[in-house]
Amino acid sequence: MMLSYFQKELHVYIFINLIKDNKRNIMQRGVIEVKYLMQAIEKQEAIQKLPVIRMEIDYELMTLFDAMEAEDTTEIIKAKAKLKSLHYQLTEITDDEV
Repeated sequence: MMLSYFQKELHVYIFINLIKDNKRNIMQRGVIEVKYLMQAIEKQEAIQKLPVIRMEIDYELMTLFDAMEAEDTTEIIKAKAKLKSLHYQLTEITDDEV
C-alpha cells in the first residue's frame, strides 16, 4: 500500500505532536514531583524546628513570669507578643502534621 505525500506528511505531523505532548506531560509530571518534594522538605524542616520553638516558649513564659512579679508592663507586653508569635508558629507546624 502506497501512501500519498499528504498521508506521509500527516503521519509525520501526528508523530511529532505525540512526541511534543509526551515531552510536555513528562515536564509537567517533573514539575509536580519537584513541588511535592519541596513540600516534603519544608515539612521536615518545620518538624525539626518544633523543639526549638517549644524551648523559646518556655523561655518566654519564664520571662513573662518574672515581668509579672516585677510588675513591668513593658516586658509583659513584649513577652505576650513573643508568645503569641511562637504560638502561631507552633500551631501552623502542628496543623500541617495532622
